[in-house]
Amino acid sequence: MFSGLGYQCFCASQRSDGVQYPSKLKTDIWNYNPLTKTGGNNVVDYSVPRTDWLVYFDSEETQGEDGKATNILDGNINTFWHSQWYAASPPYPHYLLIDMTQETSDLHGIYFTLRQNNTGTQPKHVEVWLGPDKDHLTKYTEADLIGQNAQQAVAFATPQTFRVFKLVFTSGQNANATYASMAEISVY
Repeated sequence: MFSGLGYQCFCASQRSDGVQYPSKLKTDIWNYNPLTKTGGNNVVDYSVPRTDWLVYFDSEETQGEDGKATNILDGNINTFWHSQWYAASPPYPHYLLIDMTQETSDLHGIYFTLRQNNTGTQPKHVEVWLGPDKDHLTKYTEADLIGQNAQQAVAFATPQTFRVFKLVFTSGQNANATYASMAEISVY
């Protein structure tokens, strides 16, 4: 493309630019109409379908409320996973291990939607582990989540390929909390 102008673009630089600047737009700007100045503001969902995913966990609450771990995959931000609290109260850390049932490539990060109606149980610090199966995970990164209802992302430095990811929550937004909860989790 630039060769007509006397510039050369080498394949190696094209690949590295593509990794550093992934071609995923946040909104559907292709639908923008410059004449009416409308459109192009719908959020594009790049998340991977979760229909066959499996969830493993350290604890879940099913006696005192519907806080089962599979709620993080139901597409409803008003349902949630909650660590056990009724018969026992295991402290942090809490974990969710998700098996996507097939290896997926070119993943750029993980979306988190915290529980909507109780900020006291929202986790803060999360470790992200990735791997080909639940027995061969490597700690990839860690991050602090923001105590908010809106979806937030933990982005990967480079696109990743994996089948299983484990989220280890080591602390909560409330420093005295022993419980954790989460509304939705997905990858993009």
